Amino acid sequence: MHIGSIQQKGVPALALRQTSGAVIDLTALTIDRSSLWPEPLSAMTQVIAGGETTLAAIRATVEAEGNAAPTLDEAEISWLPPVPRPGKILGIALNNSASDARRISGPAHPMFFMKPATALLGHRQPLVVRSYYGGVHPEPELAVIIGKTAQHVAPQVALDHVFGYSVLNDITGNDMRAQDMVHYYALYASAE
Repeated sequence: MHIGSIQQKGVPALALRQTSGAVIDLTALTIDRSSLWPEPLSAMTQVIAGGETTLAAIRATVEAEGNAAPTLDEAEISWLPPVPRPGKILGIALNNSASDARRISGPAHPMFFMKPATALLGHRQPLVVRSYYGGVHPEPELAVIIGKTAQHVAPQVALDHVFGYSVLNDITGNDMRAQDMVHYYALYASAE
């Protein structure tokens, strides 16, 4: 099931793209939510919080509606990031072994970095690249959407915390990254 966040006539909503290509207006569907959430379904965070129970209710409703499900004209909507304001965005650098031969220096393990939620754009939305960014290039990445609170999760159960996946075009600014490398000598208090 491909669920996405959209904007229609300036209002955020949810949509479901079927395998046929039709886009269903999830916000307009009457989904049995009596035991799921009190307000109308309008945000991806509600779907994520409801987990499999919410997804099952959406599936059942879409199936029951069949061809009567309210569809959207893609020309009249804008796709937003799947989760427009996630709690955090963590990226992993140095996780591509194909680049190891080109690495001049760096740790032997992947590095984590963070991005603000405001760095996200929806599908086909314009990206502004300023001249002072220097050289930039796209990096298509797998985005893993975590659906449950997690900390110190064992590898055997890590996938139990994954809600879904998306594609992320991580724009990398090599010139800016090179400027971010800062090395200091450690200053320690004297033992005296």
